[in-house]
Amino acid sequence: MPGVYEIACKPNGKSYIGSAKVLNTRRKTHFLQLSQKRHYNSSLQEDWNRYGAGSFEFRVLERVKCLPWMQPLRLLQAEQKHIESHSSLYNERAAFLAAQPWWYYLVKWL
Repeated sequence: MPGVYEIACKPNGKSYIGSAKVLNTRRKTHFLQLSQKRHYNSSLQEDWNRYGAGSFEFRVLERVKCLPWMQPLRLLQAEQKHIESHSSLYNERAAFLAAQPWWYYLVKWL
């Protein structure tokens, strides 16, 4: 099911927020990359190495239900909403949607 997720580091309170069409697959991909020390987010990887896998929790923040053709845009909107509501993030693209008009993502997906 599509939705927005959070990978939370319990010792320091920082979070990584993302969205995915299939949440369980995305969780497995993140945790595999982190355990193999090849995750693209260096700050998240550093804390994973420092605190260990047991210090991180994957949480579903919001499930996104909509028509299939609207899914990419709705996922980005929901993700941005959650990014803006958190103060301590690993995300390096916190102003992602502000950089492009909403229709850019729709056209890109089509």
